[in-house]
Amino acid sequence: MLQLVAAALGAGWLLLLYLKGQPITLSARGLGLAALAGLGVGLAEILTFVVFSRGVPSSVGTPVIVGGSVLLTAVLGLLVLRETLSWSQLLGLLSIVGGIVLLARGA
Repeated sequence: MLQLVAAALGAGWLLLLYLKGQPITLSARGLGLAALAGLGVGLAEILTFVVFSRGVPSSVGTPVIVGGSVLLTAVLGLLVLRETLSWSQLLGLLSIVGGIVLLARGA
């Protein structure tokens, strides 16, 4: 369901840009990154089903999966896209790690 909402919002955004006359350019790198993003979302969904089928409570599994996705995305941004992190962003990522550890210990 989440993928349908994301696809609809993305299509709406592209339509809005098109109607405003802004150029919409496609590149091989952009399409490749979009395909990798779609693969990542698909794998996260599969992981969600696996985790919950093993009896992990939703109150633990969902934050761990979402937090882990944010963490993985940030690491990939650093390594693949050569992005930089501000101190506040780094603190946020460390908070996610701390939260995952606390949730995992309480499970």
